[in-house]
Amino acid sequence: MPILRRLLTPAVVLILLTATFCSASEPMPPKYHIFRTWPQTTIKPGETPYSHPLLKGGRGYVVVFSVQEEDMLKVAFYYNDDDTACSTLLYISNPERRSFAGMAADATYDTEHGKEFGVRFEDGTTLYAPLPPSDACPSGTREWMYEMRWRRVYGNYYLITVFRGMGKAVREELMTERDNKDLRPLLGDSSAEEHPKIWGAITTNKLVYIDPQGNHIRYRLVPVEEKDLPPDFPKGLVRWLP
Repeated sequence: MPILRRLLTPAVVLILLTATFCSASEPMPPKYHIFRTWPQTTIKPGETPYSHPLLKGGRGYVVVFSVQEEDMLKVAFYYNDDDTACSTLLYISNPERRSFAGMAADATYDTEHGKEFGVRFEDGTTLYAPLPPSDACPSGTREWMYEMRWRRVYGNYYLITVFRGMGKAVREELMTERDNKDLRPLLGDSSAEEHPKIWGAITTNKLVYIDPQGNHIRYRLVPVEEKDLPPDFPKGLVRWLP
């Protein structure tokens, strides 16, 4: 028995080490999702867990995608034609994290009550995005005011979303600082936390922080595509769709 134990011990250690290495190299479940403006694949309703079948009696030319992130349901509309593009990205409050996976869906519009953009599911549920998320912070310039929401994804990489007065996002990208300036003292982990007052011209990828001495500290952001991620970026942490 002692001889057998000595023979088995190295084998057990090797199995444990191999299992640890394999699990570490496996992609993690996506925590953040970015809807591409121009998809890299043909849009087909209900083909993936993120896309919904077309709602019977609906428009028929809008394919709805949705995914839950934290307490927000992110909904994207793509035109179902040869010139497919993401026409709308909505952030809809869904604190109960109710799942709508697999339900047929269609875009809906309600201009009469100011809600404007929304989504309608086959069970009759209709959701609108009348306001930006509560943790979206007013920013911009006097000529171009907007609300900005962010989450630190990894290191100096942030998911930044821009709104203008409603829950329809006008821009969402993974971004980092062009000259490797550390964004964490300015942005922290998220816009939901306390942070310094910042101003920006997000159309030109600039952020400005005015320190207590009145100095203007400028940051320049650059969008990051999936192909640009560094080797140490956790695999699967961000998923681009579709």
